[in-house]
Amino acid sequence: MDNVVSGSFRAPFQSVNEEVSSGDKRILGTASALTAIRNYLNQPPALRRSKFNPNFHHRHGETGIKRAQLLEKYLMQNTPSPRSSQGSSGDRRGAISLEREEFNELLDRQALLLETYKKGKVSPALLAVIDGSGLVTDKHIKDAKLLNGGNSHTSSLRRYVMNSEVTEEAPPITNKPIGEEIAEDSYLIDRSQLKNTGGDVSQSAHAVTRYKKDDTYYFGKNFPSADSVSPEELAETKEKALAEVCYSMLWQSFIGDRASSSMFMKNENGEIDGICSKGLPGFREYKSCLEDGDAAATPGMLPILVTAFLLEEDDLHSKNIGKCEIDGRQVYGKIDHDYIADKYGTDQQPNFPIERLAEFLNSPTPQTADDMGREMRFSPITKNSRLLRMGHAIRNFFNIGPDTTLGKHHRNEFYSRSLTRFRHEAQDISSKIKNYDVGQIDRLIEFAEKQRESMGIEDTDSIAVPILKRMKARIEYLQENLE
Repeated sequence: MDNVVSGSFRAPFQSVNEEVSSGDKRILGTASALTAIRNYLNQPPALRRSKFNPNFHHRHGETGIKRAQLLEKYLMQNTPSPRSSQGSSGDRRGAISLEREEFNELLDRQALLLETYKKGKVSPALLAVIDGSGLVTDKHIKDAKLLNGGNSHTSSLRRYVMNSEVTEEAPPITNKPIGEEIAEDSYLIDRSQLKNTGGDVSQSAHAVTRYKKDDTYYFGKNFPSADSVSPEELAETKEKALAEVCYSMLWQSFIGDRASSSMFMKNENGEIDGICSKGLPGFREYKSCLEDGDAAATPGMLPILVTAFLLEEDDLHSKNIGKCEIDGRQVYGKIDHDYIADKYGTDQQPNFPIERLAEFLNSPTPQTADDMGREMRFSPITKNSRLLRMGHAIRNFFNIGPDTTLGKHHRNEFYSRSLTRFRHEAQDISSKIKNYDVGQIDRLIEFAEKQRESMGIEDTDSIAVPILKRMKARIEYLQENLE
């Protein structure tokens, strides 16, 4: 965005200097709209081609492309008005004042163009002023007609531009570093502190009981009793729980409290006999937000998507991500970290090409995002098949299980909203990866080894340690390949 501002707006007005701040909402609004137009033009082929005509681009065909290119051209216009070139020859201060006034007029024109475009009411007269001619011609009338065409469908240019509107910047990501000593209360909770709220959580893939401590909910799973399973099965259950606890700490080392904590539960004898997930405050599922039209202006999805691909989380479905309140702000958060622990070492173990993530972080476009989405079972950028969506709808109808799928419409919402409005979040999480201290993972591995011994599972094949070593290698690859 800074390149757009400096390259497109500053050049004709160098002496204005910092008199007009680059933080001016008009500048940010135009720069965001230009980014949205580029995202629209760079929509991945799956969103552009009609199954009836592989050459049919975008929802509005070639006309949509021409409309986007035309709007971009008018937004990039920097022609000074005639009086600008007549500036005072002897009074430098007067010249600077004239340039400042001209620059402000330019910003006002660009803001007016965006405002009228969103409403489909661009006037030929405004276009004539923007291109410096001042006189309305047939070309201006034709251009205004083209700009005012189209609709506000999810994948339309107008929706992309509307969703780029600058409101407030996303809060910075506050991570939770893994220290030399890992505090016990970050991974262990006494059952005596938890109040059973009654009954199992409905539509969960596992038997989950909801507890409450103060104003926070915890969702717990008990280990099987020693007389109900073999010693090997019980040890494997504990190992998977340990892997989940470590994995949640790894998530938090990137996005902090936006990721839920997985914690061991300890009984009155001091024995670890279960695992629970600490709920995120005010959590509301992503799909619910989409269905209610309440998903637009919430930041935080891109960091979750990037971290999920980095850490090979293949259960990023619409019920495991959602809105929550962190430090008084609404952001997206992520819950439930057991999938990778459960599937590691099986033919369902996730295996995301790390090169795809490097490509996205170096160039966060709809195309590079789509390339990642194709590798994932569930995510905001993954379009689930009609057959899978139908199966989930049926199981949800009969209360057998939840519908966690997303369709093309939902994916398009991500491209036109999150990727356009909060693109800078990709730079934020990219910087955190680049500067990540992989020594944190070494400390987590040491923690896992000590826990295996204290839990009496040191003779069981480790799941936690191989996962952590794999993630360390993926992080180190990115640190070498991010621009």
